[in-house]
Amino acid sequence: MEYWLPRQNFASWINRLISTNLRCVGPTLINQQLVYQPLRSADQLTCGVEFKQTPGSVRVAFGSHERNFSWSNGSQALKPYLFPSQKPQWSVRSSPGQTPTFVAAEPEFPKTVFIGARACDCAALKIQDLHFLQEDCPDTYYQ
Repeated sequence: MEYWLPRQNFASWINRLISTNLRCVGPTLINQQLVYQPLRSADQLTCGVEFKQTPGSVRVAFGSHERNFSWSNGSQALKPYLFPSQKPQWSVRSSPGQTPTFVAAEPEFPKTVFIGARACDCAALKIQDLHFLQEDCPDTYYQ
């Protein structure tokens, strides 16, 4: 069974997802670069953006179409959301006159919907799941 979302309903669907308190991440154009960012509205998604690539050069162009995802991946893709560059490991609690206590950090993992993820990103996620979710030693940050 196949389901299709009519284009005229796309923005309202995205906005409904955002209103459910899911973290919706999608491609936005920042400083002439395609960057996945948390969305506050479907209006933030790129539309009509194309990248013209030549040897040693990539430039942004605005096409005459209304497609939202007519480009190849930007420089970062989904990696910053799956493997943050910084993650707290522990914190210290202390009171005057008492020995400090080290406390393991509780990771925060908001439920996230990636809008506009490419097929190669989805294939990479499947491979990463096999590696990082092994039954004997799953990565708690990746889970």
